[in-house]
Amino acid sequence: MGEHRRQHAERSTGTEYTVPCPTCNVSTKHAVRAAVDLDWGDDFISGFSEYQIVECKGCETLSFRLASSNSEDMFPDGSPIESVELFPPRLVGHRPLEEVSLLPLQLRTAYQEVLQALATGSTTLAAIGMGAIVERVCVQEGAEKQGFENKVNHLVLVGRLTKHDAEYLEPVRIIRNLAAHEAAAPKIEDAQNALRVVEHLLETIYLMKARVETLMEVVTVRAPHGYYLARGGGFVHYVRNDRATSSICLADGLAFVGETDERMSKLCPDCSRLFREGSTPPTPLA
Repeated sequence: MGEHRRQHAERSTGTEYTVPCPTCNVSTKHAVRAAVDLDWGDDFISGFSEYQIVECKGCETLSFRLASSNSEDMFPDGSPIESVELFPPRLVGHRPLEEVSLLPLQLRTAYQEVLQALATGSTTLAAIGMGAIVERVCVQEGAEKQGFENKVNHLVLVGRLTKHDAEYLEPVRIIRNLAAHEAAAPKIEDAQNALRVVEHLLETIYLMKARVETLMEVVTVRAPHGYYLARGGGFVHYVRNDRATSSICLADGLAFVGETDERMSKLCPDCSRLFREGSTPPTPLA
């Protein structure tokens, strides 16, 4: 019989499959829009490969699907075991950060590489990358001591991270060490949970600040008539008749509306201190 190879253009065109969509971030129906199907074999083994351009029937995103099987890979009932690869790789069930462009270049690159590693199932590389992201954030915020824990503690000492948030980073350190020193690959579910913790860090240090700065511009423009804007210590205050009636904390994005000084002192001591000491004179809004 010898070796044989037969190519069939468009044989699977029009076929529908349910596969993860990189845009919808869930599994959706995809239709094959173009395909080249290949049958191959020799006297000992045979198989097929299907090279397909598929389109999501929801958002119309195009991607690539490669399905293959051979006579050596069979289930006990004799049916073929089909291997499916999707390009670009996709991380199902996890929506990446939307404002990635606001991250520093090195962190943005590292974050995108971690996403790609998880999408291809390379959890060892992803774990090492997540540890590197955490340490890089600490260095950019002024950490000088060596060691993961010392660097994270620096964020707490300078007020960039709460003690509880710092404790959440401990599992990231552990899986990073296991991956780097013992080549122990975490389960994909554990790696995804660690990624969410790292994303929370990025949001806290970089993205939340950008969001609140944008909000500052909005509330400054919309200040009620007769109110004043007081700035200082990383806070914005609307002040009227010697009482802080509306305050937005730039440190954590918390907003207090219509609260008295006493109430605010319990919720946000720094905001209350700034107002009482009058470290920044109120300036009338135009």
